[in-house]
Amino acid sequence: MTMYLCTTRGSNDAWDGYGGAVVYTRSSVLPETIVPELEKAAKSVGRDFNKFIRTDNTCGPEPPLVERLEKTVEEGEKTIIREVEEIEGQVEKTEMTLFERLAEGFKELQQDEENFLRELSKEEKDLLNQLEMEANQVENLFGRALPIRKLR
Repeated sequence: MTMYLCTTRGSNDAWDGYGGAVVYTRSSVLPETIVPELEKAAKSVGRDFNKFIRTDNTCGPEPPLVERLEKTVEEGEKTIIREVEEIEGQVEKTEMTLFERLAEGFKELQQDEENFLRELSKEEKDLLNQLEMEANQVENLFGRALPIRKLR
């Protein structure tokens, strides 16, 4: 028995929503003798049987082993490529997350510096300007000492 799928809308418990109709025959091709009956049935439900697509249900010889192996290798290569791309995407996402966190940290550091300078008194600012030292030199000098305003 042979099954033909056609391009109209239908429903089947085995494949709900497949979008076709099924004709069962004992032949590997649709017998032309039943086409008039099929045309009449299609017309009765508002369909044109000539727009149906006839599937080829004939089975050709099995491809040689080499071709089957090549196909399997190609499918394996595609799977590997897809998985590598997926991993690369995850790495890029992780790198971006780290970069975003660094950028946020840098912005926070800038904000802290701005807040610190804004809170300094005129006297403290003048004192820092007179020192004419690099930031790391000031840090070494006052490393664990109390802030200047607390020394007054």
